[in-house]
Amino acid sequence: MSEQRLSVEKKVRLDNVINESSPETSSTDLINTLPSECLARIFMCLDVFDRIEIRKICRNWKDTCDNFAWYDIKKFVCHPTIGRSYDNRKMNKSDVINALFYCGRYLRHLKLSEIVDSSIMALLGNTCKNLTHLEIKFDNFDEPIDENHYTEAFIKLTNLRSIKIEYYRENSLHQDFPTQVLNSLSEGVDEITLSNFPVSPFDSTLEKFNGLRILDLTNYTLNKNTMREIAKKTTIVKLSLRSCLIENEDAALISNPINLETLHLEDSRISKECVIRTVKNCKTIKSLQVDCDLSSFAVGQITQLDTLKCLKVHHVDDLSVIRIVSSLKNLMELHMNCENISNVVLQDIGQLKKLECLVLSDGFNVDDDVIISISNNCSKLKRFELSNCKDATASALCELAKLKNLEVLALDNVENFDNDAITCIVSECKNITSLELCTCYKLTEIGLRNIAKLENLKNLNFHDINNTSDAIFNGIHKLKSLSSTIAVNFTVEGMIMLLKNCPNLEELSIYQPPFNDEVLSCAVEETCRRTNNTLLTINMMSRFYGDLKNIASLSPLLKVTDF
Repeated sequence: MSEQRLSVEKKVRLDNVINESSPETSSTDLINTLPSECLARIFMCLDVFDRIEIRKICRNWKDTCDNFAWYDIKKFVCHPTIGRSYDNRKMNKSDVINALFYCGRYLRHLKLSEIVDSSIMALLGNTCKNLTHLEIKFDNFDEPIDENHYTEAFIKLTNLRSIKIEYYRENSLHQDFPTQVLNSLSEGVDEITLSNFPVSPFDSTLEKFNGLRILDLTNYTLNKNTMREIAKKTTIVKLSLRSCLIENEDAALISNPINLETLHLEDSRISKECVIRTVKNCKTIKSLQVDCDLSSFAVGQITQLDTLKCLKVHHVDDLSVIRIVSSLKNLMELHMNCENISNVVLQDIGQLKKLECLVLSDGFNVDDDVIISISNNCSKLKRFELSNCKDATASALCELAKLKNLEVLALDNVENFDNDAITCIVSECKNITSLELCTCYKLTEIGLRNIAKLENLKNLNFHDINNTSDAIFNGIHKLKSLSSTIAVNFTVEGMIMLLKNCPNLEELSIYQPPFNDEVLSCAVEETCRRTNNTLLTINMMSRFYGDLKNIASLSPLLKVTDF
C-alpha cells in the first residue's frame, strides 16, 4: 500500500473523529451514551439545587435524576442562601419545598429555619418518612401557624428519634406550641430538646417515651406531674433543665434517674438537699452543673462521684475546694465562683493536673501565687476564664504564657493585665482561637497589635479598652466573630479592611462604629463574592440601622440588625 494512500486514509479517519466530536453534538451525545447509573454518579457530584436545575436539560437527564441521583442525600439544612458560586441568592420557601420533594424520602437529618412556615409540614410528613433527626428554629415567630400541620406530620414520622425545637417569640402567641406538638410524636423518640423564650408551662407528657435518653429543656415551668414522669425515666443519661421554674419539693424527684451521666441545672430553683439526694442516688454522673449555694457537706457528697469529669458550682467555701481538689483528681472541667475562697486554698487548684477548662468568676482573692500555681501545673488547660481579679500583678499574669495549649482565653476586669502580659501570651500560646478582653484598663493599642500574631484567632471580643483603633486588625484574616463596645477610634477604612481580609466573618457587633453607605456597600460586595455560604450578621445601633438596612438587602449573605 502506497504511502500516499495511507496518508489519505488517516486523514479520512481523523476527519470522521472530528466530525463526530464536533461542539454541536459532543457535549450532550457522548455523555448520554453512558449508562444511567454512571450518569447519575456524575450528577451526584452536584448539590441539591444544581441537580434540580439539570433536570430541565433533557428528558434523559430528568429521568436519570429522578430515578438514581438522590439517594446519597441524607441531610438537608436551611442555609441563608442556596450556596451557588455563580448566581447565589437567598434560599426561600419554594427552594425548600423542591428539595424535600426530590430527596425527602432519603433524608435522615433535617434542619428547618424561619425560611418556612407551618404549611411545609404536610409535605414533610408525606415525603420524609425515614427522618430520624429533626431541628426546627423560630426567631421572633409571631405569624399565625396551624398546629395541626405539625401534629399531623409528626404522627407520620414514625422513625423519628431526635427532635429539637428552638422557639422565641415576643408575645404570648402560640405559647403552648412546642409542648403541644410533643404529644403527637412517636414513642420511639429518645432525644428531646426544647428551648423556649419567654418562660411558659410545660404541658406535654413524657410518659410514652420509654427509651428517652436525652431531655434538654430551657425556660419552662415544670410541675410535679412532669417531674414525676422524669423521675420514672431510668433510661435518661442527660438531663438539662436550664432556667426552669421548679419547686423545691418537685426538684427532689431529679434524684431518681439512676443512670444519669449529665445533669445541668443552671438558673433553676433547686435546693442543696436536692443536689445531695441526686448525687447519692446517681453514681454515674460525669458532668454536674448547679448554681445553688452548696454547703461543704453537699460538696463532700459530690466529691464521692468517681466518674465526675465536669463540675460547675457557685458560692463554695475553702473546705469545699479542699475536698474537690483532694478527691476529684480526674476532673477535666471546673467552673467556680471564688468570692468566698481564700488565696491559699485557691493555689491548690494547681493540683488538678488534668484540667482542660478552668473558669474562675469573682476572683477577688486570686493573687500571684494562684496564677503561678495554675500556670506551672495545669499544662493541659485549653480554656481559661478569670473575672474581677485585682491582686494578680502583671508579671504573674505573664506566667499564663506557659499554658501553651490554650485555645480560649477570657479576662474580664483583670486590673493589672497590660501590654507585657498580652505580648507574652500571644508569643507562646499559638493555639488561641478565641480571645476576650474586657475592662482591662492598662491594656492599650500597643499591646493589642500583637493579636495579629495569633494565626488561628477566630473570635475576638474586647470591651472598655481605651484608645484603641482599628489598626489592631492588620494581619488578621481568619476572624469569624468580632464584638466591641468602644470603637470611637475606628475608621471607615479600617472597617473596609476588616471586611476584605476576613472572608469567614460571621458576626460583627460594634457599639459605636463608623457605619455608612461605603462600609455597607463593601459588606455587600464582599459577601456576594463568598462561595462558603457563610452569612455575615452586622449588629449596629438603632440610629444607624434605619438608613442602612436597605443597602444590606442587596446581598443574600448579609443581615443587619439593631441593638
